[in-house]
Amino acid sequence: EEHANNTTTNNINRGISQRRNQQARVEVESPSAFLLDLEQKTALDREPLKYFYSRLHSLMRTVAMVDLDEAAALGQLANFLTLAATYHVEHNDGFAVIFDPFFRGPSSIPEPKLQFSCLDASLAIQPVFTKFLSVIITSGTLSPLDLYPTLLGFQPAVSKSFAMSIFRTCILPLVVSKGADQQAISTRFEARDNISIIRNYGILLIELVSSVPDGIV
Repeated sequence: EEHANNTTTNNINRGISQRRNQQARVEVESPSAFLLDLEQKTALDREPLKYFYSRLHSLMRTVAMVDLDEAAALGQLANFLTLAATYHVEHNDGFAVIFDPFFRGPSSIPEPKLQFSCLDASLAIQPVFTKFLSVIITSGTLSPLDLYPTLLGFQPAVSKSFAMSIFRTCILPLVVSKGADQQAISTRFEARDNISIIRNYGILLIELVSSVPDGIV
């Protein structure tokens, strides 16, 4: 089974990179088109790819794999293909496969990027509404309020907006540019997955909560 999984993975990697390594422009296609192209290049049926992620994890548990970091990249590939194969029929228009050959990471070195993107926010939040009887959505930037029920596909039972002023004495603006380890921290979207930034914000929050006597909202 392990040999079969390795062979399948190698075929998938070749199928994905065969055409896209030669691309010089950003390419957007539907999950169905992506899977059809992959099937033509690898002769792999798209239907079994729905179970790629769960079968990979089952195999890793069976062989009692200890160093999971070694399979992190393979796990991302399995998750990517499982999502594409799962949603390519019922919600094909709500997702897109995007290949960006000009993407640059933190090092500013070109790193071609292939991503599976959700174009319809209602599809992403629907499992939450299905699982829970009551859902509370709060934010300081949800404006206008009437727009979000339409985008997310739900009918709110209660919708309320509260006025707020930064001139209240109970609010203390705090600008932080470095964490406890003196590493630069930022709230930029492209840095949201940086483990160092997440850890430093967590430490900062713990220190603030333990120091402010009346609590923090």
